[in-house]
Amino acid sequence: MLIYLLKFSACLAIFMVFYKLLFEKSSVHKFKRFYLLATLVLALVIPSLTFIEYIEPVIDKEHNSFVVSDSDMVETIPEVIEVNYTPIILWSLYGLGIFVFLLKFCINLNTIISRIKNNPKLKTGSFIHVLVSNLKTPHTFFNYIFFNKHKFEQNDIPKEVLIHEQTHAKQKHSIDVLLLELLQIIFWFNPLIYLLKRDVKLNHEFLADRAVLQNGIEPSTYQTILLAFSSKAEHQELANAINYSSIKKRFTVMNTHTSKRSIWLRSLLILPVLALLFYGFTESEQLEIEIIPPEIIELYLNEDGELLLENKIITYEDIEELYRPDLKLQVTIKVFQDADVKIAKDVSKKLKEIGIKKMTVCTSRISEFQNDSQEEATPKQVAEYNILAKKINAQSKNNPIIKLKDIERINYLYKLMSTTQKESAQPFPNFPPQPPAPTPPVKVIKNEITWILLNSKGQFSVNDKSGSLKSVEAKFKSVWNDKNKSKNIVFRHENNSPSDMVNKVNTLIDLYNLDNISDTLPPPPPGNQTQQNQPTGKEVTAYNAYAKAIKQQTIDIGQGKLIPPVSEKDLVNFTNIYKRMTDKQRNNAESFPDALPPPIPEDATQEQRAKMKSAINDFEKTYKRKVHQAKTDNDEMISVIVNDDVYEQTQDKNKVKTGFQKINGTLHYYVSINAAIKYYNRQGFEVNKTGVKISKRQVNASDVLPGQYITKVYSDSKVVSEFKDNEPNTYKDKIDIPSPPRPISRLDHIIAMAKKDATFFYEGQKVSSDSAIQLVKKHDELNLFTKDLATNKPRVFLTKDTTIPADTEILPKSNK
Repeated sequence: MLIYLLKFSACLAIFMVFYKLLFEKSSVHKFKRFYLLATLVLALVIPSLTFIEYIEPVIDKEHNSFVVSDSDMVETIPEVIEVNYTPIILWSLYGLGIFVFLLKFCINLNTIISRIKNNPKLKTGSFIHVLVSNLKTPHTFFNYIFFNKHKFEQNDIPKEVLIHEQTHAKQKHSIDVLLLELLQIIFWFNPLIYLLKRDVKLNHEFLADRAVLQNGIEPSTYQTILLAFSSKAEHQELANAINYSSIKKRFTVMNTHTSKRSIWLRSLLILPVLALLFYGFTESEQLEIEIIPPEIIELYLNEDGELLLENKIITYEDIEELYRPDLKLQVTIKVFQDADVKIAKDVSKKLKEIGIKKMTVCTSRISEFQNDSQEEATPKQVAEYNILAKKINAQSKNNPIIKLKDIERINYLYKLMSTTQKESAQPFPNFPPQPPAPTPPVKVIKNEITWILLNSKGQFSVNDKSGSLKSVEAKFKSVWNDKNKSKNIVFRHENNSPSDMVNKVNTLIDLYNLDNISDTLPPPPPGNQTQQNQPTGKEVTAYNAYAKAIKQQTIDIGQGKLIPPVSEKDLVNFTNIYKRMTDKQRNNAESFPDALPPPIPEDATQEQRAKMKSAINDFEKTYKRKVHQAKTDNDEMISVIVNDDVYEQTQDKNKVKTGFQKINGTLHYYVSINAAIKYYNRQGFEVNKTGVKISKRQVNASDVLPGQYITKVYSDSKVVSEFKDNEPNTYKDKIDIPSPPRPISRLDHIIAMAKKDATFFYEGQKVSSDSAIQLVKKHDELNLFTKDLATNKPRVFLTKDTTIPADTEILPKSNK
């Protein structure tokens, strides 16, 4: 009993320390009420649990025996037994304590019941108001709420106090108090029960306080009322009264709000505490499994060869009926002294055929029955052996075909057979020697050998990834440092590859002690594509989706095309797929889309730089986009397109403007609809003008612009805002807004209009396209206005007048 009380107290103390540290000052009062009551139950239950482990019994084969003779008699002296009064005193004190606390409980309960019976009552809804004269503090007992009669009749009781006491009644707080009072009677000596009761009552006050505040009462007003009642507080044992002993703690908790995430994290910490308590305060007990000994039947074999069980003849069918429900059945056969040995052996064989595995033969002629105790094959097994042996012996000795499972089976059967059975059975086959086990195949690890390819433009490929001389050296160094990697590499280059780059790679191969096995590999098969190297259906489908997306985002701007930025990874990957396509695959696939020119490596030669710079210039001239060189985090050069930080796109139909605006040094995307501006940050949340987040969650892609579904917005090839893909199955074409094109020059605009057979006017007079071009070149002060741009016959006006005609497209004068 003492051990149980100590374990109960330890469990309850751990739970209460955990509550004080993590939960007492939190705002989850309902959870705390459940926690406090549950911990009391667990503290009572855990020490009483016993986990039973069943073990096999240990049989001690050595028995010590002793004999006491009649002569070994010892005279014994009567033992004086001393009485231990300590347990009697302790139990008497415990019983006295129970009596005192039980008496106190009954007196308090009788006081409350007397108040209910002897005072006027007023029922309001589900509550019964008991009006007591000279009552200082309101309190509650189940649905009975006790008020001062005079104040109640004068309506002097504040509304906040009514709500507070009604909450106690509604949430049945009296049940918790009664439960703790009863446990206090039993564990009156344990101080933890008093502390637990105090915490439970304080949490009741927290619950009632929150109910008052949830009714719209200002905290300051409510706190003033609590302070006004504090000087009149009186203690109520069984009732829930307004408790003022910890008024400061209640005020603090009123202003506390604990997040759900914090509560979840704290609650998860309960699990290791529970595991620790179950491990440390429960009992474990080992019980031996009761082994039921197998049933043993004793048979007697008489002189007539009959088996007797309890002096009655028993047949083999009867024995089989006994064996079926009990497969562990054992048989003991007592043999008649002059019994025939053959008959006894025949009985043993028949019992084995039934399935009985353990038999004991009792006879004085043990030497004659020795062979009977040996294991031998059953007639069925002998018959199976004879069939297999006959089949194998009938085959040709030069080229026999024998299954491995037949060899294993016939060896097993032959070992079971007795000497007599072997003599009368088919001769054991003479098997040919088995061939040696095949040498295990050499495991080939894909990409174990490093491949370095160099093209005529001085561009490297390291294991199918674009690289530079620096990345080649880094790869060689990693291969040299890794003992598990092969030191064989393959370095191949085109005939017209830069000779200095080839020499540098060969120098690195020698420096890191690597072997170039390029010459030992077979040459590739003729033709551009092979069946093995051609892309799969999935790769072709992915390429088509990529090419189609690039083309859809490519914008025709008259003199050229505005293409979206393309990542180097996608460009390399899909270029490789397109190159590996067969002619048939290319005919059925999307044509290769426009893409950025490759970047100029840092270690490129002057000749390479000139060629690659020429390609970049051609791209810029064709697509009207400025290409810049940039470094990635891996120090690899890439080509990017840089645009203005701020741009506007006007949609007259919905009066929508979109653009970019820097807030606190960070670029934000903004949308103006009917002069109402919304700003969005990188994560797609709406923010105010100062950059403070005002939306609780990421904005949906369908809510950014009317009638459009926008997932990403770019500037300078970088994502500025990314919105939630809220309807991925509804919108097949998702719009990622790229940066806008730079405005074209006035001269390029005149040339583009000339190609569209436009009509040109200078100060109201019709002029030719050549004249218009010359006028623009000579006079920077001219303004250009274009009308009917959407038709087949646009008109272009060159004038010094600044008045804009109706329905015109204006090109700013600053764009030369």
